Amino acid sequence: MAAHEAVIAIGGNTGNRLANLRQGLQLLVDHGIEVLRKSRLYETAPELVTDQPAFLNAAVAVKTELAPHELLHSLKDFEAALGRQAGGQRYGPRPLDLDIIFHDHSRLDDEALTIPHARWQERAFVLAPVNDLYTPQEFGQEGIGPDLQAAHKLWQQWGGESLVGKPGLQAVLPLGGADGRLWPWRERTQVMAVLNLTPDSFSDGGQISTLGEAVLAARQAVAQGADIIDIGGQSTRPNAARLDAATECSRIIPAIRAMASDAQLRNAVLSVDTFQAESPANTTYQDICADVGTELQAAADKAMAAGIEPWSLILDPGIGFAKTLEGNASLIVGLQRVRGQLQGCLQGMPLMMGTSRKGFLGKITGRKDPTERDTATAATLGLADQV
Repeated sequence: MAAHEAVIAIGGNTGNRLANLRQGLQLLVDHGIEVLRKSRLYETAPELVTDQPAFLNAAVAVKTELAPHELLHSLKDFEAALGRQAGGQRYGPRPLDLDIIFHDHSRLDDEALTIPHARWQERAFVLAPVNDLYTPQEFGQEGIGPDLQAAHKLWQQWGGESLVGKPGLQAVLPLGGADGRLWPWRERTQVMAVLNLTPDSFSDGGQISTLGEAVLAARQAVAQGADIIDIGGQSTRPNAARLDAATECSRIIPAIRAMASDAQLRNAVLSVDTFQAESPANTTYQDICADVGTELQAAADKAMAAGIEPWSLILDPGIGFAKTLEGNASLIVGLQRVRGQLQGCLQGMPLMMGTSRKGFLGKITGRKDPTERDTATAATLGLADQV
């Protein structure tokens, strides 16, 4: 049978919205529908029937052997499997909604189905995630390519990325937990505090030696405005000894448990700074912004191919790692050029800027003591926030 490409919008606003969305995606895979690409995750305001909870929306590009009406029938079965009642309130609350937006470059209009979807051009909650799927290298002038290109052009005419983060259309990052907490990271720049549980970190090694001190330091960071507490058990200073996984875990896991159970830290996001790969002293770049963007794309593609959802990714250009002073400075002022190398939804993913007290700041300011580089750190972060 011939393979078809299709774009499917997926969403819902009752029950555990993220769990329902993930189950819907798994049902596609379980029934032989190959997911080629996923969009970002959006929390959106209800339209038409406004007295209902906010929706969680995404879109996927798929490959399937199903013709349009066969695919529609399968999607209706998937909705029913997750509890959607046939004949329910039109535009009302629902645990799962699966709509065919495009199917190849087909044009179809009958009592059961209209392709392209009748209102795809009118709804930001559809157009934003569908635009995320557009990659000219992957989808050309066949299949869904022409319609994705049209969607991309229309989204840019609407204002494109400037609309994301406005009321009613928030890009969100799921933080896990039973409550399905979602983080609308586009609302403002988020602040990460680094908490080193190491004896040999370059600027603050050995300052925290007990769980009580770790929790107190985290509380102080949150009180000073930190949104994220990044916990590290492995020093990343040059020539630092590399730990085995068991030793690293013995440092960080008790602290994570203590912080997670602390009432004063209940709204803080906890992250872990870990790695197992070696880094070279300096990498040679032809064009550092373009090259780093290409590297980020490749790394993200690998993560997504391994099953990591794009809406769970934060991209880190690696300021201060394997780069010259000039390279670090170029990256800080060239973040938009880095983004310009990214494809699809990755262009709109959050970027991590970690310049805290790093060595290149010492070279610029003449400050050999890392603890004297806080002002320079703040300056670089403020500059990056304006780029």
